[in-house]
Amino acid sequence: MRPRIKASAASLILAATALMTSPSPAEQVAGKTEVTPLPAANPLRETTTLAEATVVQPTEPLAPVPTANPFRVADASASTNNAATPAGVPVPATNPFRVVGLVDDPGPLAPRTPGLLDALLGRVSSLTGIGAASTDEGDSDVDAADADTDPTAGDDAVASADTTAADRDPLPDELTNVVSDNADALELSVERGDTLLSLLTDRAGLDRGQASAAVDALKDVFDPRKLNIGQQVTLYIQPGGDEGPQLQALTLQPEIERMAIVMRGSDDSENLSFRSQEVKKPLSVALAGGSGTIDDSLLAAGNRAGVPDAILYQMIHGFSYGVDFQRDIQPGDHFDVLYERYETADGAVAKPGNLLFAHLSVGGKEMSMYRYEQADGSVEYYDSKGHSLKKGLMRTPVDGARITSAFGSRLHPVLGFTRMHKGIDFGASKGTPIYAAGNGTVEYIGRFSSYGNYIRIRHNSDLSTAYAHMNGFAKGLRKGDRVKQGEVIGYVGMTGVATGPHLHYEVLVDKKQVNPMSVDLPVMTVLEGKDLKRFVAMRDQLDQKFAALPQQSQQVAQTTN
Repeated sequence: MRPRIKASAASLILAATALMTSPSPAEQVAGKTEVTPLPAANPLRETTTLAEATVVQPTEPLAPVPTANPFRVADASASTNNAATPAGVPVPATNPFRVVGLVDDPGPLAPRTPGLLDALLGRVSSLTGIGAASTDEGDSDVDAADADTDPTAGDDAVASADTTAADRDPLPDELTNVVSDNADALELSVERGDTLLSLLTDRAGLDRGQASAAVDALKDVFDPRKLNIGQQVTLYIQPGGDEGPQLQALTLQPEIERMAIVMRGSDDSENLSFRSQEVKKPLSVALAGGSGTIDDSLLAAGNRAGVPDAILYQMIHGFSYGVDFQRDIQPGDHFDVLYERYETADGAVAKPGNLLFAHLSVGGKEMSMYRYEQADGSVEYYDSKGHSLKKGLMRTPVDGARITSAFGSRLHPVLGFTRMHKGIDFGASKGTPIYAAGNGTVEYIGRFSSYGNYIRIRHNSDLSTAYAHMNGFAKGLRKGDRVKQGEVIGYVGMTGVATGPHLHYEVLVDKKQVNPMSVDLPVMTVLEGKDLKRFVAMRDQLDQKFAALPQQSQQVAQTTN
């Protein structure tokens, strides 16, 4: 019996050693040489010093290995064979192995204790690739920031000391005498739920006193409540001693051509103050053009050609007197457009300007529009012959709408029986602006039976227009007020008997509803004499400027003369 007991003890010792160095029995049978992956439990959980890392005390269930790899060293050149760290040094609260990014040689990972720890590290290295440089740019950025942060600082510490005077972007001229050379530049992006005050206190670690003072100063040039998600806010912060970090300046750019700056004034504890300043970049006017084939809608085709929505809406508005953009536009139709845009000195596009020229080919019918300013300063769009595009009425008094129900007999979607539909329904999202179809006087405004919120405008003794199911009316609009063509009179809604948000639009001749799409609308203005000659010269000049734009894209801006 004794020899059998000794053999069993030896087998147990060999089995324990094999846990770290030998493949499993199943792997041996299969003839495999791979090592078995480490268990999820962390065998070093109870180790209290680096020197005692060989002592494992499984006194409680072992916790899972944390997601972040404690052995991940991003710098491949960092050697683990340098001079050993003195034994018995306690493990700090932060992970001593988390050294990533572009750093100097961090020294050894642990004292060179031979035996079980070496075997364990060897197996972990073979499974995780310890020592390889990190290729995950996102992780590298985050870890580098962590490496630069004082591990003893609390949650209120500045999140990342990103940039100092040596490598930060050039300061605005207004800040050169305010921001010190050793100040950190911290750029934060506004996220959902952020306020400027929470950005300064919670994320930048500033005390509430100076944060509130900076926000109050900014209000003189920019409303902090108008911060948008994604807005970049740059803080210049002087690292503080006992008083904590000190804000020296703050900048944000509400628009490309405008920057808001807050600068520190007096800095004594009893009179902390900031002052604000608005800096505007000079803009120049350039020409840009776009061309495209319409496969779905003019808006979609224009976006593909890089034309701003504001320009496309001007184009739709101008052509809407003679084009039903819901039914007339067909795949294969074509458009050309020439417009102004404002740019900064470095070529950044700040905003679109005026639509100068547009051409639209619809079902073989060619139409053009030109912007022309008369001698008295009035501006309108005219066709190539000098006839105003404006008719007595707009056929479509709402932008970007689709016709959901035409004029004529139909099955009523709510009442369930066939009846005459005495207008046109334009489907649009709730709140879309509704325009006065022509110059006139508000004859009725308010609730009206199944029409819900309703406006009727009298244009002359014979002609009126009506607008129903509105969500609301333009502020201050009352019965008897004069309105101009294109003026906002209300907003799309679904009041009254309606199944969804839309505008019900009617044209009334002698108080009888007629089809808005077929009624004959007179031209409002025709150029004559000297005005016509000036217009023809301007028209030819715009045609030449459009033709001079690069034909491949028709989108490259050229500086105007």
